[in-house]
Amino acid sequence: MKNRLKNIVSLITAIVFAFLFAGLVGGGDGALTASLFVTSLVASFVLAQSYTKASIRKMSFVCGALTAGFTVDCENPLASGINSTFRIANKADIESVTYDPANAMLCTDITMKTGKRFWTFEGQLQSTEPKVNGVKGKYINQFEHSVSFLVFNLSPATKLQLLNLKDGNYVCLIENNYTGTDGNAKYEVYGLGSGLKFENFERNVQDAETLGAFKIELKTQEYARESKPAVTFFDTDLATTEAAVLALDVP
Repeated sequence: MKNRLKNIVSLITAIVFAFLFAGLVGGGDGALTASLFVTSLVASFVLAQSYTKASIRKMSFVCGALTAGFTVDCENPLASGINSTFRIANKADIESVTYDPANAMLCTDITMKTGKRFWTFEGQLQSTEPKVNGVKGKYINQFEHSVSFLVFNLSPATKLQLLNLKDGNYVCLIENNYTGTDGNAKYEVYGLGSGLKFENFERNVQDAETLGAFKIELKTQEYARESKPAVTFFDTDLATTEAAVLALDVP
């Protein structure tokens, strides 16, 4: 029924355009022959029909259409929290990223440039806090990613890396407590689109709660927000995914 309606609209539009075009070309002082008039009518009809079909295709395009509903997994319920130890890579060190062709939220592979790797940042208890916030825009809705963490080390070598951290662009690989089905929810990547940049640096030596640890925040910048929430990193099953994650630690 819908296709039939589109064909009718296309036909009517084409005829209107055809007569208008043919009238303009074939009118006037009558210099055009009947044959030329018919030719212009046919050409106008074909052109108008093509224009109408293109217009219908354009008008039928819709962003954000749902294709499925949501369910609750009672046998494997959602669990909060993450492993406080996580991984950071320089975004410029990533050679390529592979997504599942059927799901833009599923990253199946990350390939590092030769000699490059992810670096492990050890935390304790709730010292690492990744977040995703939706940002409603005037024309485009986007997302902000952030990863806040504590650094429990005051060595000169640690301070040197913290100094380097202030000017780079980063990607963070987080390990959730909730693993999903065969590990398909265990790992998430923050900043994979635009990267995370230095947002906050603080150390209060007298802070009894942090014991004087460094407080660091890496965050999406306002001028380069993400088009997606944090994407899932998963390939085939838990064992394959774990092996892929470990491979990212090796240069």
